[in-house]
Amino acid sequence: MTEQEKKELQERVKSVIERVNNAAVQAGRDPSEITLVAATKMNDAERVQAAIEAGIRVCGENRVQELQEKYEQNAYDGADLQFIGTLQTNKVKYLIGKVSLIQSVGSVHLGEAIAKEAEKRGVCQDILLEVNIGREAAKSGLPPEELHDAIVKLSAKRSLHIRGLMAIPPVAD
Repeated sequence: MTEQEKKELQERVKSVIERVNNAAVQAGRDPSEITLVAATKMNDAERVQAAIEAGIRVCGENRVQELQEKYEQNAYDGADLQFIGTLQTNKVKYLIGKVSLIQSVGSVHLGEAIAKEAEKRGVCQDILLEVNIGREAAKSGLPPEELHDAIVKLSAKRSLHIRGLMAIPPVAD
């Protein structure tokens, strides 16, 4: 990464942070209540570190293998790391202990797999339940009518902490 690229990245990060802060103030919110999560997919470890140096405090990765590679390169040092992608149960073991939050828990089965692995490691994993609010076939997540039962089942797991919900609404005009 060239010095010019680093400078451009710093300017872009600064601009985004300023826009988020201004939007928060306009909405009557305290900017410190807003968490900017930078999706770091398809960026190498050097670029991720440059973004952190520029002011990014939370990185979101959506591919387990990419997260593992960058994690081993210390790419996320100095920032919080969250998983924001679709997660298969057989890959849960690669995230527990590395990420502070798994944002895409779209089934009770996946939540139970996370709880089991977290319990093995003696940690409590923060999660967001993903809800398919638009009932779109191309999107994952719990159907809204299953949300209550999922919360009841998963909140009983000592090794899970449901922090909230995550949803991506359908595209609208």
